[in-house]
Parts: sequence; structure tokens; C-alpha cells
Amino acid sequence: MRKDENLIYQNLQKIANKMDGTLISTSFTGDFSKLLWECKKGHRWEQTPAHIKRGDWCPHCRVQERRQKNKLLAKRKHYTPLFNGKKFELFVFDINNLVKRMEEVFNGSGHRKISPLKDIKKKYFNDDKNQLIIFCASKHLEYCKEEIPDSDTVLWYIEEKYKEIKENQYVDVDCPVVAEAVYFIRTYESQISKFYLGGQDIDLNFAVKEAKKKKIPTTLIAVSNLGLSRTLSEMVDKTEILYELKSVR
Repeated sequence: MRKDENLIYQNLQKIANKMDGTLISTSFTGDFSKLLWECKKGHRWEQTPAHIKRGDWCPHCRVQERRQKNKLLAKRKHYTPLFNGKKFELFVFDINNLVKRMEEVFNGSGHRKISPLKDIKKKYFNDDKNQLIIFCASKHLEYCKEEIPDSDTVLWYIEEKYKEIKENQYVDVDCPVVAEAVYFIRTYESQISKFYLGGQDIDLNFAVKEAKKKKIPTTLIAVSNLGLSRTLSEMVDKTEILYELKSVR
């Protein structure tokens, strides 16, 4: 390989390593020539470097991911029987947003795996109440599940796609957060006694609007008053801050 081709090949190897995979092919002939790749689960497939740079990874894993998401959709059918038609509280959390805000609050504290879920669990979750809890997070924050794992009334949506591989940035989860919230609000509007939204991004406003339309009391759970959307906080009936800051610059 020429020197420039060798540098591109090395960069492709780094991308594969970031995905915990391997570039099997030993030569590079252009962005649109297919190379052989292997993912961490041992699946092998051929794909062009252009697609890999764009974030397209193992097609076999994508099929498995879709099946897992279909299981999430199938699980929805069980909630009315689970609560026997009784009232329940609906919680939907944007973990990406909450963790980002928490990192800002505890900047320089040395926390490696930071998460507000321990404090959220202590403040809001009660085994004596009917509560349906949905968490949406990107793959790099999957460690948060250790605090509150999946169960009959706890669902996790994990986004595995990258927005920018080189920067190790995953796709945001505000769309799944809104989609899950709206689905349950529309399906179980007569049963939902309260709707709690965890996150402070203005993009979540559609979920709040849907709850307000159904006359469901809404509470916004924010990590701090730092970066809190005033528009969003004014839309809900109540805003609760986990870590109140004395001053915000």
C-alpha cells in the first residue's frame, strides 16, 4: 500500500477497535471497495469504508437489536393486566441528558461512572405504588442499569448507534424518550395518575404537551437549575430539582 493508503487503513483499524471489532482485510483500495470486518460477537461481513465511517456497523447485530426492541414493544401489551386497570404513575427518563447535567454539577469531582439514579430511586420509586418506569440511554451509559435493572415494570431502551464514531459520540435518545412517553400517555391516559419526565431538554416538550392535552398532572425532574429550559419548566405543573445550586453563572 502507498503511504496515504496505509494511513487510511490504520484509521479504519482504529474505528473497528472503537467498536470492539476487527478489520480482517489486509489491504485498502478505496472508500467504496468492500472490506471484510468482524464484530465483538464474531459476526463477519463485507462493507465499504465509506459506510463504516458513517457509523454503519455489524448488520447481524442490528437484526438482533431490532428483535430486542420488538420484545420491548411486545412487553407493552402486559401493562394493563399488570395493574388490573388501576391508576399508575408513569416515569420516562432521558438518561443522556441527566448524566450530562450531573457531570456539569459535579465537574472535577473525579466521578468515573456518574449517575443520578440512586438519588432518583430513593426519592421517587416506591414498591407500594403502581409505577411504570422507562429509561432511555445510549450504549456508553448502560452501566446505569446496574442501579435499576430491567423488570416487569422497568424498561430500558439502549441506543447503540453512533452519531460520530471518531468522537465516540452516540445518537441522542430524546426521540425514543418522546416516542415512549407519547405511546403510553395515549394508550393508558385513563390510568395514568401522574406523568414524571426526567430530563431538561426543550426537545422533550412534545411529551409534556401530550400529557397536558390528556389533563394528566406533569412533573419535570431536573438534575439542577443549571441549563434548565425555562420554556419546558413553565409548561409542566411542577419542576423538581435533584441538586439545587446556590448560583448559576
